Amino acid sequence: MRLWECRIQVCRPIAELPIPMIVVEEVQDNPSYRMIGRKRAGDTTCQLVCSLEGEGCFSDGKKVYPLPPGKAFLAQHNDQKTSYFYPEKGTGVWRFIWIAFYGRTASQMLKGIVKRYGYVFDLPADSGVVKKLFAFKNYSGTLMTLSPLTGSELVMEVLAGVDKSKPPAKQNFINSDFIRNAQLLMTENFSE
Repeated sequence: MRLWECRIQVCRPIAELPIPMIVVEEVQDNPSYRMIGRKRAGDTTCQLVCSLEGEGCFSDGKKVYPLPPGKAFLAQHNDQKTSYFYPEKGTGVWRFIWIAFYGRTASQMLKGIVKRYGYVFDLPADSGVVKKLFAFKNYSGTLMTLSPLTGSELVMEVLAGVDKSKPPAKQNFINSDFIRNAQLLMTENFSE
């Protein structure tokens, strides 16, 4: 059951930019609730779902990930391997907030993120992403109109927040003065 939703319309969208569609806060408490990628073949919409209360589950086709509060997943609706659902032996309510977006490059961006980081992320309720999504509650029941660049900025902020949830990549620091000096010498005298 949707607690609230804010639909988003991008005025004269630019096909190469990601386009936000909707932000929704939802609750589910029935084991029959199951969203299966292979049953959504024509739907290229992408989605970030952040768990707020209770617990849901996400499957990448190999493993089932519990989604307690503070967990999130990123997936494309028609991804044949994925599904998300209320657990068969769940108790209580699973409450979550999500944003859906689409566009020519949206699915490519999502696939690149999933390839590098996986589907599941840590996004607690006090994270910038979740706060940003909750700001749309003020526009519940409305159709918000955004420019193409503002819409794209919203999607990119959400995806950047997902990136911030991952530990920083290991830096390859060079400890040898000899190697550092050799690199500096080559850089300064590249044309020679």
